[in-house]
Amino acid sequence: MSQPVAHLHLVSEQTIPNLLAILALKPERVLLLRSADPRFADVPRHLQQAAVLAGVPAATFAADDDLRIPESPPSIGAVRQRITALAARYDIGLIHITGGTKLMSIGARDFARAAGIPTLYVDKDWFSGETGELPELPPLRELARRLTVRQVLCAYGLDASALKMDAPVERQLDFGRAVLDLMTHAPAPTQRYLGKVRDRLRPDRKDPRKSEIDGILARGLPAPDDDTQHAFLQAAAARGVVEEHGAGNWRLVLPGATRTPDDRVRATLRCLQELEGSWYEYACAHAMLTSGRFADIHIGVESQRRDDSLGETDIVAVDPERLALAFVSCKVSDTHVKPLEHVFATRQRAVEFGGAFSHTMFCVHRFDDHGKRTTFEAACRTLRCGLLVGAPDFSASGPQP
Repeated sequence: MSQPVAHLHLVSEQTIPNLLAILALKPERVLLLRSADPRFADVPRHLQQAAVLAGVPAATFAADDDLRIPESPPSIGAVRQRITALAARYDIGLIHITGGTKLMSIGARDFARAAGIPTLYVDKDWFSGETGELPELPPLRELARRLTVRQVLCAYGLDASALKMDAPVERQLDFGRAVLDLMTHAPAPTQRYLGKVRDRLRPDRKDPRKSEIDGILARGLPAPDDDTQHAFLQAAAARGVVEEHGAGNWRLVLPGATRTPDDRVRATLRCLQELEGSWYEYACAHAMLTSGRFADIHIGVESQRRDDSLGETDIVAVDPERLALAFVSCKVSDTHVKPLEHVFATRQRAVEFGGAFSHTMFCVHRFDDHGKRTTFEAACRTLRCGLLVGAPDFSASGPQP
């Protein structure tokens, strides 16, 4: 009985090309070859877990305990020697040279050329090497559009079972779009009403005390002064955050448990967050969705494991054009934002959990401080991040990471 044909993949930090090639070619056996650099020690395991999450049988991956090149950094000769040894044990039918170091790619290409084995390279499209023929492959961007955020985060080391994320639902998107329209065309009355709501729910700009919460809720929300404010409340009612009790009497619809005063305080603050800030996150998600650039858009992405430093990211999506994840931070204003700390910390998280090729974008609806805007813009230029101000437009490609 002949042994299965194996595809050899060079792997390092950028794992998405490897994952796409495995999903496209559906090989009988996969060998994941890395260098001895300790930074990449867990990459094969993470890539395998992501592929299994995408439906690839775990048995596809070779059960070798040590598929690595012992020399560090690996020379061209060491790479050829290691692949020669693997070829004596496996029927290698293709070598994917996108990953690994440059010298690893050269060594693997040289071996493939001498052995007459086809090679594959992924950049803006599929590229074949000088020898052999590749099977027919699906369009690269079409395949990338079928990736999920969960799969890609798993490929970069996050435990898929610990990830908490939600796809935005229609009511959230409609609320974001409606409030963005009010903020664009009638900002003064909309902001004025939100100020009154804030003062009602957080007296003296402090969280309500347990002894006060029932009285605050009983008073309801401030009455709207004009059609704009009434339109805001109607949008919030469609979202399910408020409801009207009689003519002009608006009250919060508390989410979750409300049995104890502590529960009601937390629920009230969640409602306030929806009214004050979450609408912009929903508006950004809607703009990303309608742009056609992104796939598998999720909001509120975080890991439930305490040892993961992902934190909570407002929006994470797959960017098929870049073959990477897009990490998006959404801020209604620059109030309480420290530009340098925020930009650098967000970009660092994106690189850690999405690789150096991930894209980071910042959406700020309103800058009140010109100095903060200047600092924000400079930090984004330095780190090659995108910055969108006001109504977000994701149709442009933005700076390349």
